[in-house]
Amino acid sequence: MRGVDTSVLGSGRRRAQFLTDFGRGLAQSRGKDKQALAVLREAERLAPELVRTHPLVRETVAVMLQRARANVGGRDLRGLAYRMGIA
Repeated sequence: MRGVDTSVLGSGRRRAQFLTDFGRGLAQSRGKDKQALAVLREAERLAPELVRTHPLVRETVAVMLQRARANVGGRDLRGLAYRMGIA
């Protein structure tokens, strides 16, 4: 995440909220699923309950999971989806 200093946001939950929004935006960009997953995993590290229960993040991960099933590299994504209870 070049150029963004999330430490100024204070709490881990605030940083995680920013990262979930950023990750969702990346997931909507063509060819950015790998970066989106990295950002969402960092958000999960900071606030697991927020990431795992957020309806829009769950929807994003489900869509990414559908795409990953046809592509390589879905292991980390499947792990996140499993922890969220959607795989």
